[in-house]
Amino acid sequence: MKRWLKDKFHVYGAKKARENMERALSILRGQDDEEVSQTLASAFIIKRMCEEELSWPMAELFYEDKPQADAQRSQYLMLFLGLIKQLQKDGNLGAAAGAMIWLHSLRTIIYPEVRMFGKQLWRELYRGYDYIDDRFFEIMGYEEIIRYGEDRLMAEIKSMTPPNLRESNRRSVK
Repeated sequence: MKRWLKDKFHVYGAKKARENMERALSILRGQDDEEVSQTLASAFIIKRMCEEELSWPMAELFYEDKPQADAQRSQYLMLFLGLIKQLQKDGNLGAAAGAMIWLHSLRTIIYPEVRMFGKQLWRELYRGYDYIDDRFFEIMGYEEIIRYGEDRLMAEIKSMTPPNLRESNRRSVK
């Protein structure tokens, strides 16, 4: 009975995750590259905030081979939902969009059946990479970019895609 109930919750959660991710993908696909760069920048800033200010173990949450994180993932899923609701309530919709990227990314580990949507999500986000400098200047200001280091900032953005959502470098065999 307990296993049956757990499976029911998993199926329902995966269905909801798929619906939400399809909606997010539709929104991103409707945006031009400059607009997408705003969401990419927000996702980076939210990641830094979660790590530095909230002390969330972001790296552990997104590495599948870290079994100690399995129990935490559902807890952080709820924390991300709470963070998103608070950001929306405060009128900070850009930051909420950035937090949603991490919520969806975490869902791809909890629900492997939606992983392909997560890969598509990150593929769409990287359309905004060429415009990211402008977004950071608008959001963070020149002094913060200099303090952080532009090269470091760009390297971190390029590498922030969760490992399970990175595009494979393998070529298919013909």
